[in-house]
Amino acid sequence: MKKLLKSSKINWLSSFYAPGFYLLLSLGGISVTFLILQATSFAQRVVAVIFLLFFCFLLIYKFPQYRQLLVLFLGIISLITLLNQQTSETKIGEPIQIYSDQVKVSDQFFYGEGRIGKNKVLISGSINKSLEKELNRFGECYLVNYKAKVEQIMPATNPGEFDYQKYYRSKKIRERVKLEIYELYPKKITIFDWIHILRKWLIDYFEKIPQFTRFFASEMVLAQNPSPENKVLLNSYRDLGIIHLLSISGLHVSLYILGIMWLGTIMKRTEEELTIFCVLFLIIEILLSNFQAGFVRASLSYFWNVFFWNRSTYYCRFKEEGLLAIDICWLKFNFTVSVLSTST
Repeated sequence: MKKLLKSSKINWLSSFYAPGFYLLLSLGGISVTFLILQATSFAQRVVAVIFLLFFCFLLIYKFPQYRQLLVLFLGIISLITLLNQQTSETKIGEPIQIYSDQVKVSDQFFYGEGRIGKNKVLISGSINKSLEKELNRFGECYLVNYKAKVEQIMPATNPGEFDYQKYYRSKKIRERVKLEIYELYPKKITIFDWIHILRKWLIDYFEKIPQFTRFFASEMVLAQNPSPENKVLLNSYRDLGIIHLLSISGLHVSLYILGIMWLGTIMKRTEEELTIFCVLFLIIEILLSNFQAGFVRASLSYFWNVFFWNRSTYYCRFKEEGLLAIDICWLKFNFTVSVLSTST
């Protein structure tokens, strides 16, 4: 059995090229991150440890010469994950930085995400028409001279209830700030803020088109549901069993790529020019979608496909899934969902 598992050696890099090496390495990394980020009960920790030991056993058994590399890789993954979960104390009184594209206003009430120093928080509070106009005019601003109440995000208490605490913890958000009084102060716009300005302009533009068209346009371009009014439409897709079609994934990236390739063919552009344009377009879309996990994963799959496109070696296709999963580990996304999506 061991002879069947061993790879034939051509040079010292042959094991790196063997099918399954990167996939097993990524599955080991996913097990580590699941153990640190997701496992809360004793049973979950036991299952995570069993999977981690299993993948490590397969790696050591098939690639014994890379034991040190395996320990180093898993150690780096564990250290980065632990460091990224550490948050400093939220200092109430410091300015709260907000972007208008990350805040929603409804019935003189606003809610969304903000940042106090280095910590991301959920914010909410009442807002009148004049403050709403100032927020839309500034785009990026600070909340100053405020009085607020800080609360911890509560975990799920009932069976089957969505666990917002775990969800926001994956986004490094642990606290909710409820504002009572505050003032808006404009923020100096930098080059990195223009993507938020563009997102806000698109949100406002989509608001002017019919509801169903607005819903699909917002999902495709911004990877977000523009309004809770679409709950009926979402439930219809869910009842039909095709709700997965609305999740940003490889299908949407494929539609983008096919559309660009079709236009490029009509315009008689070369394959290299179209590839460069597709890569640039996907990078812009990643920014517009605010690094939505499904879109980033699907875009990374295309990037690796481009990288291996003209390679003559037979092993390239086998490495794409593993390398993609490793990228997802480094980018700190929801690793369980990502590996399931990758395996399909």
